[in-house]
Amino acid sequence: MTKNIQTPAVIVEEYPVVISLSLIFAYTSKSLVDILKNPKLPFVDKGRSDIIWEKEFKSIYIPLFEFLYTQNIKTSVIITGHFLDIAAGKYPEFLEILQRMIKKDLLYIIPDAYWGSSHLSMYYFDWWKDEIAGTIDRVNTYLRITPTAVYLPLLYRQLPLEKLLTSFGIIDFVSIVDDRKGGIMTMPLKSFRRFRGGKVTWIKEVEKTNININWYPSSHYFDLMNVKNHQTMELMTKSIGLEIALASTKAQILQNKSKKKPSIRIQEERHWSRYSNLEKGVFRLWEYATYMLGKEHAEIDTIDNDPLMRNLFYSMNKDFFYYLGYDNYTKKQQIPFTSPYESFIHIQNTNIQLEILLNQRES
Repeated sequence: MTKNIQTPAVIVEEYPVVISLSLIFAYTSKSLVDILKNPKLPFVDKGRSDIIWEKEFKSIYIPLFEFLYTQNIKTSVIITGHFLDIAAGKYPEFLEILQRMIKKDLLYIIPDAYWGSSHLSMYYFDWWKDEIAGTIDRVNTYLRITPTAVYLPLLYRQLPLEKLLTSFGIIDFVSIVDDRKGGIMTMPLKSFRRFRGGKVTWIKEVEKTNININWYPSSHYFDLMNVKNHQTMELMTKSIGLEIALASTKAQILQNKSKKKPSIRIQEERHWSRYSNLEKGVFRLWEYATYMLGKEHAEIDTIDNDPLMRNLFYSMNKDFFYYLGYDNYTKKQQIPFTSPYESFIHIQNTNIQLEILLNQRES
């Protein structure tokens, strides 16, 4: 069977809403102090994780996407390679729904980093590229399509984007912004990569190639975190399904009326205004952790055999930012921390654990 290539003219118009698919990991029942004292303790309770994943797939993912399919709701999906591996191994019926939606042109796939650690693109681009490669491989294997877009959590003028273009033919970059409307902006790669006005040695093969910067408004982005953490998953799934259907329908009506093409300003460097102080602190800790481990440890297929890498990437899952939100602790939800400060300390202690174990390896 040949692989299809998904190449819509304007992603945010043809697929007006975007859903993020990733997994919450069940943390060990041991305290952070216990983990710090004994780094050999299991970081993740796999038995409990299996229970959580089964509940999520059967109560959220399968009924939600079956509803979207039966109602002909067009949507994009930001998806991770790890999510696809879990689905293929235990819930093939969910992959079958995705395949039916793709065949019916209801679904557009946007690869995220394999472990959901998409923010690696902000400070360790080569590592992030390897993670993207892992997800692209899973999309090809399980869904039989070749993606031409990837998810960027933050838009700024990143120099190495041509590595994705030359390696995988990626020409579309998708992000979420705090704006009223979504849009697309086409520009030559060399213009996007302008950096502090200095000279750059361009790769001739892609110097004049155009890339597309696509952005969804945050109001049309659904990450399912409130659904997954809520005590009544089934009711919340029905509610979010109706929200997605309504947002998609409204967006299509507005697009038919509006002829004005929106634009967006792309920052020269990383900008942190949309992140809280705790989130900024976590970014610094993650950046230091990747520095400690080095790129030679980043191959996808070896992570499960290395407890250091496994612990780091479980911690770096993008859903972790949910735990840093103050408001999320006032809801009736099951959260593995008592406060955003404890979740921050959790990452801090993980870094200390990694540092200790790395020093032991060297000695």
